[in-house]
Amino acid sequence: MSSFACTPSTEDLAKALGWVAPVATDKQVELFRNVLLTADEQSQSLTLRATDSVIAASARVPATVRSSGSVSCPAVHLNKLVKSLSTVAFCDCHEKDGQLIVAAGRSKSKIPTYDRPSWPEWHGPSVSAFTAETGPLRDALGWTLPSAAPDSASGLQGVIILAEGGFLRMSVTDGRRAARATVPAPGSKKVSAFVLSPAAKRISTMARLTAKGPVHFDGDSKRLFFWNDEGLGCSCLLGSPKKFDFESTIPSRDFKHAIQAPREALLNAVTRGALTDPTKLLLTARGSELTVIAASPKGGFEEALAVEGEGSFDLNIHPAYLGSFLQHLDSEEILLYYWDKHLPVLITASGDDSLSGIMMQMR
Repeated sequence: MSSFACTPSTEDLAKALGWVAPVATDKQVELFRNVLLTADEQSQSLTLRATDSVIAASARVPATVRSSGSVSCPAVHLNKLVKSLSTVAFCDCHEKDGQLIVAAGRSKSKIPTYDRPSWPEWHGPSVSAFTAETGPLRDALGWTLPSAAPDSASGLQGVIILAEGGFLRMSVTDGRRAARATVPAPGSKKVSAFVLSPAAKRISTMARLTAKGPVHFDGDSKRLFFWNDEGLGCSCLLGSPKKFDFESTIPSRDFKHAIQAPREALLNAVTRGALTDPTKLLLTARGSELTVIAASPKGGFEEALAVEGEGSFDLNIHPAYLGSFLQHLDSEEILLYYWDKHLPVLITASGDDSLSGIMMQMR
């Protein structure tokens, strides 16, 4: 193992570990529970990397580097240690006799290090098949992920990604509901891929932390990459696409009824109705009035809302599904499309169909 000696600020090191350590959670495989620290004397910086084979995270912080080199040690151990040193401005880190020595103030800790031969190399995207902005990507994942299957037994536990014609479309289903999000993604290549829900949730969290910056898809390595100006970066390995077509879940014929309703008022009514019956709500439309009804052996609930639309119909909907869609839509008004009592219901924001949700009706 090469020599390694540097002194970063404790605050910078804690922030970097807070970014990469959550990725290194596998207790069975040594590589996937460790963090790789690389000190570079030329750039006077310390780079941290961790991976779980699907997600790879990296962070770069300024440091006074006395000797270039790399060490690998348990990520959780180092993260907790550095957090406990928050009152000390700087911490000295160096490798000696197979141990990482972390000294700060009067404290000195020794952490076992591991050989590095099996560590993968990280590279940025070579050719971007498409590029999207972090913010819209984060919002799209926030919209679609609640509709993913809770386990992998169904084969639907994840997000289907399709990039084509300057847009990135994400689709998710658990067999009872489905969600699709569309975001601008300029690029010349057609891409279809699949990412498992746990990895997609991690990507969503990390995209929220980076706050801004581009997201690239590398057609060669089949990875999503994004980073920000503060040195925080992340990549996610994408798999082969699953066979699910969001459009096929929408009845092909023209919609029979459509109503426009106030999003916040409907969300509040659904929330109150779920207190009476958390498993089923009846939505009854009669002209310009929509009534949310819930019933149980010990009580009942009913609330009428003024809406725009025509026709009469009854919808039996799971409150958790409708509530989740209403929470994530950022609009004053929403549209509900209804075909038949045996067919699903479509929900979108009024005037913007970039986020669409499908709910199967309950028998």
